[in-house]
Amino acid sequence: MSLIEALSLSAGYGGADVVRDVSFSLAPGETLAVVGPNAAGKSTLLRALVGALRAGAGEVRLAGKALASMPARERARLVAVVPQSARYDLDFTVREMVAFGRAPHAGAWGLARAEDAEAVERALDEADVRPLAARPFAELSGGERQRVLIARAFAQGTPLVLFDEPTAHLDLGHQLLIIERVQEHAARGGAAVVVLHELSLAARLQRVAVLDRGRLVALGTPDAVLTPARLAETWGIDGELRADGDGPTLIVRGRRRAAAS
Repeated sequence: MSLIEALSLSAGYGGADVVRDVSFSLAPGETLAVVGPNAAGKSTLLRALVGALRAGAGEVRLAGKALASMPARERARLVAVVPQSARYDLDFTVREMVAFGRAPHAGAWGLARAEDAEAVERALDEADVRPLAARPFAELSGGERQRVLIARAFAQGTPLVLFDEPTAHLDLGHQLLIIERVQEHAARGGAAVVVLHELSLAARLQRVAVLDRGRLVALGTPDAVLTPARLAETWGIDGELRADGDGPTLIVRGRRRAAAS
């Protein structure tokens, strides 16, 4: 059974669709990178996939159940979301912020259990924020806050995790760390949808979905999707994706030149 399915999904704002007729599915063990130029609809798609934005047409199914009819608590036990940013004036420590991820699993009276504490400690290590655990969240840098949000999602312990630009504020080492953690999550039987701008990072995941002006224009393995022709048509660049022992690298020679008239 698929952990998530988008079935002819359309969504937008004020009656105008930003994402149109998108369909895909993700099974346990799979990872999907969602890429595309600015304003392609990537974040809108992610919001629709978790019910933060109501679908204008089509539907989303989580573990075979319609998302629209699923209680919030049940939904939160199936999918965790890492947003691009969060309020940074919150008066909580890093450990407290990560512990919020355990809310869907809280027992009677909302009391934390031993397994909740273990999940929090494990997540602190997975996102490399243990040295920050006692610090106020509000005092962290943008990259540090992003890693805390990632740790919170890991602590939630869901089979499916959706990431919206999780590497945007991170240094190169932590970018690779987060991609490795996504891969490890899938290897344990989970799945992940990751919105990314950096195509060389996207190519490290199993499949790539390309959005362009709200439509899904390509879906498949990185080498089948991120071709020179696709790079030229969607991003307007002359380039190619090369793979070696250290992983994929995007080679950009310049902007695509307009055809001579």
